[in-house]
Amino acid sequence: MKICKNCGQQTDDDKVRCPHCGFLFEEDMDDVLREMKSNLKTYRKELASSAPAPQPPVPQDYQQQGYAQPQGYAQTAQPQGDFANSRERFELLSEVAQLKGEMRVLQGEIERMNANPRQQANPVAPVSVVYAQQPAAQGQAPGVYSHYAMPAYMPAQNAAHAQNPPKKRSSNRIVISILCTLLLAVSIGMFFLPWIEITGSVEGAMTGFQGILYIFDKESADVAEFAMILGMIDTHAYAGGAAVAGIIQDACHYIVQWGVVVYAACLILSLPILFSLGGKVKARGWHRFWAWLSFLVALILFGIFCWTFGFSSMALWFLLGAGANFVRVFFLCFYKKGKKPEGGLQ
Repeated sequence: MKICKNCGQQTDDDKVRCPHCGFLFEEDMDDVLREMKSNLKTYRKELASSAPAPQPPVPQDYQQQGYAQPQGYAQTAQPQGDFANSRERFELLSEVAQLKGEMRVLQGEIERMNANPRQQANPVAPVSVVYAQQPAAQGQAPGVYSHYAMPAYMPAQNAAHAQNPPKKRSSNRIVISILCTLLLAVSIGMFFLPWIEITGSVEGAMTGFQGILYIFDKESADVAEFAMILGMIDTHAYAGGAAVAGIIQDACHYIVQWGVVVYAACLILSLPILFSLGGKVKARGWHRFWAWLSFLVALILFGIFCWTFGFSSMALWFLLGAGANFVRVFFLCFYKKGKKPEGGLQ
């Protein structure tokens, strides 16, 4: 038995090419050429043994004594000899042309394998090479030469398609992408609903969208509740001394002012999850990063709001949006990674 170096399958010792992957056994090249030469010599001997016997020459006595030659003697001998010679010449030329073509194919195959070793892994389909027919004599069927099966290499486009197959749709990505898209839509929708309800002498409700408008126009009437929340943070009495309380007030002020903007940016940068709805685009790291960052920013804002205004002043909508980010992170933990093809016998 013979073991293929490319696919590792076993095959018979008399095989020149692996029947599983089409790999050419280079150690059998000399045997193939030697067999072709032996076939050519055997064929020549068969032609020499099967050639018709030459006609005896006409005796000179017939010509000197004026006898006429036998009727049909010269007329039949010469054409048969010419036909046999031309047929033998054509057969020899056809056999030589066949051997040259096979040697060129083998030589080109070796050069192609040396130039591109990856092509050995591409399956090849053996096809029979049909050569020119020989002139058939009377009562004989025309002969067709197809001694060896030559490989039909795939075109360059098919070879590139085999090396880089198209990505398959993943049902895992489709399901998780749909769930994450719905949860992301919930978080974005909660951004326009009240987050903190102000009660007492002044009533109002702050929304996350007001924090974005506050960056562009701080004097607008649409951001009055958000400006009031920042003012309440600046006047809140935090624990510690005056210096520590001042540092905490400034930190909470700027975290709330810019944290809302960062939270909105994280939600917007999470929108590429829409491209994974088809099941082909992975980008697992991108989705996980922005989902985690959205949840962490929402968690920090939640801590500041509870510390400053108390848990009772927070609206359910903010908690729902922050919780949707956590559930989105949970689902992305089951987002499968694409398998990479491994080389070798695996």
